[in-house]
Amino acid sequence: MTTKGLDIWDGRTVLVCSAQELRKRVFDEPFAILLPAFNTVEQEQAEQLVSFLLDQGCVQFCCVGPDSELLHDNIDMLIAIYSIEHDRNDLGILTVWDTDSSEGAWNFLFLTDAVDLVALLDAHPDLIKELEAV
Repeated sequence: MTTKGLDIWDGRTVLVCSAQELRKRVFDEPFAILLPAFNTVEQEQAEQLVSFLLDQGCVQFCCVGPDSELLHDNIDMLIAIYSIEHDRNDLGILTVWDTDSSEGAWNFLFLTDAVDLVALLDAHPDLIKELEAV
């Protein structure tokens, strides 16, 4: 998948990309990320990105899909470990989850003050359409 920018209602853009493409980027502003959790592979891939995302300035993790609650709980645990390992008690990271894709897309777009929005949806064209429809 090539990286794609989706323009949304308030002038912001959602960067839609794969995990591999994401690792090539450097973020200048705090950002929120939408992580799909539809199977074990996606869950494990997302968990492997947490430390990288925190290093890059991620301030909100939004998990969507049937396994989103478990992914959310695991991300909370990984954030706590990161906080201890990096002696950072001031992270203030928000994590949310929703099994309903439409509600999850809405939460991702409207429940964050982050300037930049990133969605790892290369395997989910239906979720890309949900973001475009909001």
